[in-house]
Amino acid sequence: MNFVSHTSGIQSIRQNDPKFIINDGLVVAKRASIEISQCCPENYKDLIVECLRHGWIKPVAHMTSKEMMISGLLK
Repeated sequence: MNFVSHTSGIQSIRQNDPKFIINDGLVVAKRASIEISQCCPENYKDLIVECLRHGWIKPVAHMTSKEMMISGLLK
């Protein structure tokens, strides 16, 4: 039996990573965020906000290794 191993080219960027913040000289933004719809019931919004505050839900961005390399070269 043969097993083939594949190394993923996708990398996760978390909030504490310096690459998580995008800065174009005028605007500073996070690469990932959570958007809550206006239609979301208020009690669900409150619960999501509480989970974010406690760190139980965390925004994470994903980039391919190629995107990361290009991003690094452009700076």
